Amino acid sequence: MTRALLLVLLLLPSFALAQETAPNKTPNKTPNKTEDPPPKRKGSIKGKVMSDDGQPLESANINLNAAKYSGMGDWRQAQTDDEGNFVLDGLASGLYHLSASTSAYVEAERPLEQKFYRLGDVVTFTLVKGGVITGRVTNGLGEPVIAAPIRLERVSDLEGRKINSEWWYGQQRKTDDRGVYRVYGLPAGRYVVSVGGKAPYRHGSSTAYESDTPTFYPSASREGATEITVNIGEEVRGIDIRYRHEKGHSISGKVTGAPADNSLLSYSIQVELHRYPGNALEMSLYIQATDPTKSFEFITVPDGEYELIANVYAGENKDSYQSNRRRVTVKGGNVTNVELRLSPLSSIEAKLEWEATPEKERKAECQTTRPLNAEETMFWLVKDDPKPANPLSVDAVLRHDLPTEKGELKYQNLEAGVYRFSPRLLDEAWYIKSILAKDDAPKPKAQNPKLPPPPDLGKQGIALKAGEKRKDIVLTLANGAASVRGRVVAEKDQALPSRLRIHLVPAEKEAADDLLRYAEQKTKDGTFTFANLAPGKYWLLARRVPDDEADGKRVNLLAWDVTTRKTLRAEAEATNNAIELTPCQRVKEHKLTFGK
Repeated sequence: MTRALLLVLLLLPSFALAQETAPNKTPNKTPNKTEDPPPKRKGSIKGKVMSDDGQPLESANINLNAAKYSGMGDWRQAQTDDEGNFVLDGLASGLYHLSASTSAYVEAERPLEQKFYRLGDVVTFTLVKGGVITGRVTNGLGEPVIAAPIRLERVSDLEGRKINSEWWYGQQRKTDDRGVYRVYGLPAGRYVVSVGGKAPYRHGSSTAYESDTPTFYPSASREGATEITVNIGEEVRGIDIRYRHEKGHSISGKVTGAPADNSLLSYSIQVELHRYPGNALEMSLYIQATDPTKSFEFITVPDGEYELIANVYAGENKDSYQSNRRRVTVKGGNVTNVELRLSPLSSIEAKLEWEATPEKERKAECQTTRPLNAEETMFWLVKDDPKPANPLSVDAVLRHDLPTEKGELKYQNLEAGVYRFSPRLLDEAWYIKSILAKDDAPKPKAQNPKLPPPPDLGKQGIALKAGEKRKDIVLTLANGAASVRGRVVAEKDQALPSRLRIHLVPAEKEAADDLLRYAEQKTKDGTFTFANLAPGKYWLLARRVPDDEADGKRVNLLAWDVTTRKTLRAEAEATNNAIELTPCQRVKEHKLTFGK
């Protein structure tokens, strides 16, 4: 690393402060590293909550969570005033996730991708009246079933597209003295309703119905449940259930593979039971690590297929463990002697390096409207697993981290596998130029031309073994990023599909396998935005999203698969929706024709 580059990296906060005082100019002087670091910037995020008819919603709850946990103050709550406005102030520089809620109202549509906000952002939430499901629960004699827990599971959207099943925890209700229940504030979709059984995460005291298997509307097992369609703001009545009072079976076994050094004695081992397929969490329990037997037992389990997994999360800078998933079938009897063997989880530590721009090229650097701030930059780490066995596993969600002031990233509790980086909310001037291991410098090859080039981790991904702790990853960022924003238009005034996936494909042959140059995103309204792009020639390609792919389902970039990548390139070249992006170019109104 050159001395100039080291100074840029170590003194990023000073660089940010200099830009903040003159946001439209790129400083030509590297800050003096002997100066004291500037105080962390404080600020606020403001916004408004309104109903779909434009009326302000008073006393709506605003929840704020920091994208990077750093201690007290990472979770905040506020309420809107009589005009529907809210202010969250005194926030440290960083990225935050916000959500809005109020009685009986829900978000009209969940975003395709979780959004994060910076200081100074103004956020508007539009909520709609939630749906209602109501009915009565009786036994075989027609008598009311009293104080029985009701659970709702949203299984698909209104078009019938399956989603990762959602238990509606916030609206768990019990029947009253007449056996009547009413659940409100529901997003539109298709639901199954059940009564009795044991909740995945029980809140409060136990009930008299936990020893029974759940009875699903109208009076069936899970396989025979009738789905109920709830439109926006609709009240669906008469969802009456005849309770069956059926006992289930048990699944029992033990957890093995705990370390012999007693490093986990102060932690609990969590065992989860998931339905298969569908992957909804059915039940969970905890085993004390001091328990010499490490045994577990799930009771009242209905017939069906399930997956079990055990894990121990020991916190930051400590080894955590997870078992492989074990699939079991319950059919008319108990399942015993299931072994869940723990293996250590892995971790990745990476370092960002901002490539120093040569003095003669300084004038070509991008001019940005916001100061460069590492704490407002996010990097996703994604497991390259196109068909995850269980999307509720620790690697089902996109892992993210925000770099420290020194440009350090850390990702813990990773399963063995191959991982890839993806930037989010990176400063618009920068793009990822390369991902290499620290020891893979080009110097040996310069001394011996016969040596093979260092492995390009941006192309092949970062391979992790169980328990491996990689600390050798370097992400090099270069100035000069381009961006393109546009809209898909239908050919010959035809209607666009309700959901599209937009692909950005590098057109140069030499970049065919450069996975850092590929990008894609889903859209419902036809708009798209790609940022932090390396300059070069690209093809844009619009494809329908398959009907069986849920909006919230995590899907790896299709280009990561070699065969699919070749298909994408062939389609993109055939349609030839090409665009040439020069350094720092901002294309704002690009039209992409679908069906061309």
